[in-house]
Amino acid sequence: MAISINGSTNVISGVAVGGLPDGIVDADMLAANAVTAAKLASGAVGKWTHVNYTSIGTGGSYTFSGIPTDAIALRINFINLSSNTGSNGSESYAALRLGTASGLIDSYNSIVSYLETSYQRVDTWTSRHMLYNENYGRAENVFNGQIQCWKTAGTDRWNIMSDVTRGNNSTYYWGQGYCNLAANITQAQLFLNTGSFDNGSASLSYYQD
Repeated sequence: MAISINGSTNVISGVAVGGLPDGIVDADMLAANAVTAAKLASGAVGKWTHVNYTSIGTGGSYTFSGIPTDAIALRINFINLSSNTGSNGSESYAALRLGTASGLIDSYNSIVSYLETSYQRVDTWTSRHMLYNENYGRAENVFNGQIQCWKTAGTDRWNIMSDVTRGNNSTYYWGQGYCNLAANITQAQLFLNTGSFDNGSASLSYYQD
């Protein structure tokens, strides 16, 4: 088809795919926000989305819902996390669970350890990813930390790492583990084994491939 120009509609017809010379289309020729996500090749561009800090409230758990099913990594940060319950021998400790549209997963391979001066302790957990060892989950303690989760490519396995400090950085906790969601992720939850949160804020970031 020959190239033609319609003077009344200002339309050029007959240009074949690839018919424009290389380099002729530059950024100035593209309207702002003209390229949508649907027009990008799969995996061409990934991005982080950041959700601002918000109060976790006074319940026994706080759920980050609406995580996109194509998310492959999460970052959760929390500050001034504390509970209204817990004493020596009856601790209230916080943990993480990931979930799908069918619910939260309660099967994990998880280990958490802490270091305080010359004392160390290591615990394993199979029903959650523990953020700090239970003997310090008392009402007078405040915790700050971050959790990183990422999906192993080609699987539904999510790897989890966390690092937490208690009080004025007097005790350090490290956690590592994984779980198999068996479906796409949609939610993540911070929760206590007993009692309720009485302070704390948390933020979520997720990465889409």
